[in-house]
Amino acid sequence: IQCFSMCVNVLSQLGETLPTAITEEIYNEEARSMKKLMRGKQQQHLLSLPNMSNFNKLAAMQFLNHALTLTYIWKPKLSPLIVFRMVKLTMRYGVCNLSSFAFGVYGAWLVSIPRPDFAGGYRMGRAAAEVMKRLGATEITSRLYVVIYTFINIWKDPLQGEH
Repeated sequence: IQCFSMCVNVLSQLGETLPTAITEEIYNEEARSMKKLMRGKQQQHLLSLPNMSNFNKLAAMQFLNHALTLTYIWKPKLSPLIVFRMVKLTMRYGVCNLSSFAFGVYGAWLVSIPRPDFAGGYRMGRAAAEVMKRLGATEITSRLYVVIYTFINIWKDPLQGEH
């Protein structure tokens, strides 16, 4: 809990707010906003984003990543909002190594919502892997592949189909 509070504090100093509690209204509004932002975005668009160069936004991505790790077990309903913030920062300020992980987790969210978007989730997983390769972000390869192959590709390319 103390670690999460520290992340929220540092994020606010970096100009990024993060709710500490989530209501259904907040969740629904954030999800709608995220879907609107990503509607029609193809892999090529994501691959053509410039590299993130704003130091404060790069630091924010790191602290959002830490917050995501903490909330995954502690406050799972907050995790999607953190991923949404990471994707929004990427779309506005460019890609960094953690952007590919955010794209992958966003793809996993797309396939797990009440009305799943399997095609969209699969596209995001593929784009995440391509962004990771473009950036040479080898430090997140294992985390990203766990998300892609455990949560996303199982719906389109089941492991039984692999030879």
